Amino acid sequence: GQNGRLRHTLAGHTKDVRGSLLLDSRRILSWSIDGTLRLWDMETGAQLRVLEGHSAYVDNVKTLPGNRLLSWSGDGTLRVWDAEIGNTLVVMREREGFISLCTGPQARLVTSTSDPWGAAQDPAMRLWDWESGVLVANLQGHRREIGRAHV
Repeated sequence: GQNGRLRHTLAGHTKDVRGSLLLDSRRILSWSIDGTLRLWDMETGAQLRVLEGHSAYVDNVKTLPGNRLLSWSGDGTLRVWDAEIGNTLVVMREREGFISLCTGPQARLVTSTSDPWGAAQDPAMRLWDWESGVLVANLQGHRREIGRAHV
């Protein structure tokens, strides 16, 4: 109901939950340090799907057109998922294993950088086609870390 009382406790992650997202009027998505994303039914509180594939914590998730999800992780991958079936459609790999920034989608493009604190020799931002997983551009020339970018 609408009275502010607890409706369900969504239990399933084995480590701390990093975030959640209301996908539509019936489903919630959560992601965790345990490396999984989980889809939940809002009415019943039942776990609908476990999306597995990341080998480290899931940092964040964005929705994409066509009932797709984009997640990125401390394992250095960005993954595109089918939110209905729960399978991985595309995997994009960052070269240094840490993704600090991911924005989009504008058309079919997302950005990423693996150098949040200026530790790399050549901080760069990558531009990806999220439908195919193809690296469209490797934008180099920054002297320090890249704080924010938008596509």
